[in-house]
Amino acid sequence: MIRPNNGLAVIGWSWDTMRVWTQTRPAYDQPEPTDISNEREIMCSIQPAHPEDIHIQDVNFELDYKLIYTKDSLSRGEYCEIENQNYFIIQNDLWNQYGFNEVVAELVKS
Repeated sequence: MIRPNNGLAVIGWSWDTMRVWTQTRPAYDQPEPTDISNEREIMCSIQPAHPEDIHIQDVNFELDYKLIYTKDSLSRGEYCEIENQNYFIIQNDLWNQYGFNEVVAELVKS
C-alpha cells in the first residue's frame, strides 16, 4: 500500500524555529543540569495542546502543553525551547511512514 508523504505539507506549514537539546539529569543533590548535548535548531509547526486532547496519563492540568509537527527526528526525553520557556518532550507519535513526526511537549516547572 502506498502511503502519502505528508512531510512536504509539514514543511510548508513550518514557520517556527525551535532549539532542541538532550540534557543529563542531575543527581538529587545537584540543582543544575550536568550536561547539555546534541543541541540543534529545527523547523516545525507549534500548536497549543489541551491536556484532555493529548491522551496521556498523569497529565498536570496546571502546566502548558504544546503539539509540535516536524520532519526532523525528536525523541521522548529531549528538551526544547518555545517562546523563551523550556519544554520536555513527553510523547512522540511516529508518523514517519507519512513523512513527519508529532510530539507532545510539557512545560518544565521552574
